[in-house]
Amino acid sequence: MASSGSLKDLSKAINAYYSNAPTLPLPDELTQAIEAYLDKHEKFDDQTSEKLHDELQVIYNSHVAGQPSRYASFIAIFRRFVTVIRTPARLFQWWDIMGESVEMNAVQEKGLLEESAAGTMDLLMMGDVYEQENKADGAVNPFAERLYLAWMDKHRPIESSQGDESDIGGGSTERPMREGLIAWGKKKPKVRFDLSDNHLGATC
Repeated sequence: MASSGSLKDLSKAINAYYSNAPTLPLPDELTQAIEAYLDKHEKFDDQTSEKLHDELQVIYNSHVAGQPSRYASFIAIFRRFVTVIRTPARLFQWWDIMGESVEMNAVQEKGLLEESAAGTMDLLMMGDVYEQENKADGAVNPFAERLYLAWMDKHRPIESSQGDESDIGGGSTERPMREGLIAWGKKKPKVRFDLSDNHLGATC
């Protein structure tokens, strides 16, 4: 039966997916439910954003929290809803929820680094939209700034302890963070340099 695109149908599909061992790529039935929901909620609405945010938290706490083998699959689901959740405050909550979990398990869990990198890029692209929409207020991409500072926190101790930056990241999330910044920076080189300049004093 085709999904109606409602939050109820979406939640049902995600819960059914987690009733068994989750697999990647996401199964067609779940993908179709996600697409139906996205098609029905193309225009941003804060109430819709809040309801989806809350429902995903319930699902995460019920099926994912404390189970590293499920982190990659949840990120694969979550990142498809970045444009619906949209607001930096809510998205940053997920950044904080998943950040430490990814950090501790990225190397051991298959697919987690890849999904995390893809999710980070989705956030960076959403941040560009936020920046453009709030340009009159002097807004900057909040996710790019957060990622840059997080990368610097990892870059400096690795660089100082190894003395050679060329091979960092083997057992760390530093490399995907750096590669994400580079990939995003190629699309917006001026903003990348402005970001570096803004934090140069704090990183020297």
